[in-house]
Amino acid sequence: MIFILGAYATNPTLDNDGGALTAGDLYFNTVSSTLQVYSGSAWQTAAVSTAGFATLTGVETLNK
Repeated sequence: MIFILGAYATNPTLDNDGGALTAGDLYFNTVSSTLQVYSGSAWQTAAVSTAGFATLTGVETLNK
């Protein structure tokens, strides 16, 4: 089971029920403002692909 642990300033060592962490567990690091995912042995910053992001320069107006 994967847990979303919440927001913490440091890496949690146990899940919210006091059990062992499992691969895929998530938490938000309030110091680095990053989403962290547990690999099964360590916390890693969750990556987001920026391939589809638009690059805006200058003044841009976006309409629906």
